[in-house]
Amino acid sequence: MPEFREERVFDENDYKYFSKVFDFFTFDAIRTFEIRRVIKRASGVIKEGKESIIVLCEGPENDYRILKIYKIETSDFKRMEEYIVGDPRFKSVRKKKRDLIYQWCRKEFSNLKKAQKAGVSAPKPYAFMRNMLIMECVMDGDNIARSLDDMNEGELDDPEEFFWKIVEELRKLYKNAKLIHADISEFNILKSNNKPVLIDFAQAVLQTHPMADRFLERDVSNLTKFFRRAYRLNFSCNDVLQYIKN
Repeated sequence: MPEFREERVFDENDYKYFSKVFDFFTFDAIRTFEIRRVIKRASGVIKEGKESIIVLCEGPENDYRILKIYKIETSDFKRMEEYIVGDPRFKSVRKKKRDLIYQWCRKEFSNLKKAQKAGVSAPKPYAFMRNMLIMECVMDGDNIARSLDDMNEGELDDPEEFFWKIVEELRKLYKNAKLIHADISEFNILKSNNKPVLIDFAQAVLQTHPMADRFLERDVSNLTKFFRRAYRLNFSCNDVLQYIKN
């Protein structure tokens, strides 16, 4: 299991270090999560991208949780607008960047809740505040689960079977949660004990979204292209789309 490092616990003594990465509001939210016992402590950054930082945390039940922090300054403002405009749940979103990022975080929490209720294999969400989301840490045995893009050839016991397991999750998302993921790729699918887990739900849209069909077609296209490239498996996009919708 990953070991927590005492020196990376977030407290007042760390503020100088973390203020280089996080603003005061983010730091204050971390403290609030700790006070409310959503997390016991934060261990350290395990991944950092252009738009978010992923922090490993210890939960109140000695479990592992993920703190996802959306960056305010470097997030793609225009890209996010595409997925929020047209969603009736977010009609009153203001155009200021900070407000949009906060709604983006809220949107991921809401979508994860809907996915969980629908029985979709996705991380369990615990809480959100401002630009920060606490969710389940997906494990693969004793290790943190890795995404498909981080795997070597041969690590999937049966790539074809795994492909159809992913399709089944997309079908549950579509049929039961009435959602389209809208950003499916090898980067957003984890392998956990030989089962797929879908992650990164901030951009997921309702079936009523004006771009819903196009997003679903793109998801299926991305998925089939990856398995063709990585495992030399050919699947019909039309067949997969029909299965998901029917």
